[in-house]
Amino acid sequence: MMKILVVFLVTLFPSFSYAWTTEYNSGNHSELIEVIPIKGIGASNRNEVVYQIDLGPDLEIGDIIFANAEIQATNELGYLVSVVTQIRVNNTNFVGPSSSIPGLEITEENGPNVETTVTHHSVHTKVGTIVVTDPAYRYVSLWVRANSWSTLFRYGDAIEIDGDYGRLSVLVFSNN
Repeated sequence: MMKILVVFLVTLFPSFSYAWTTEYNSGNHSELIEVIPIKGIGASNRNEVVYQIDLGPDLEIGDIIFANAEIQATNELGYLVSVVTQIRVNNTNFVGPSSSIPGLEITEENGPNVETTVTHHSVHTKVGTIVVTDPAYRYVSLWVRANSWSTLFRYGDAIEIDGDYGRLSVLVFSNN
């Protein structure tokens, strides 16, 4: 995987040369939350951080961040729930619910519908790359939101984030 990525980067950025590559991994059982509350009709978005990694103070302009995240969500509710995910890089250690998602986009925000009788355990994977333009943006996070427009929705409903079935991995390629 690493060799393929390096070949890809050299092909995409012919002048790219890197002095080192640093790998970060959220590790086993690193989920920051166990459930995602569902946003029903008319409610404001409630985005939650599932994983977060601090890349530290050594980032420099021009470094390349390659992020890969995966979660497994379980819907036990008996109705359709849309599970939306996105990887972002932030300039603050932001953990908690938010109606908007701070920071810069690494991957687009989207996701599939999870229906109890069809998918039950649903795996969500995101992969993206961003070039560092401001070294203060050093916190890479996987954000998740759950929405439902079902008439079966009840306030307080939530989907489960299955522990240790996913993680956040980041490679930083330094251009020095």
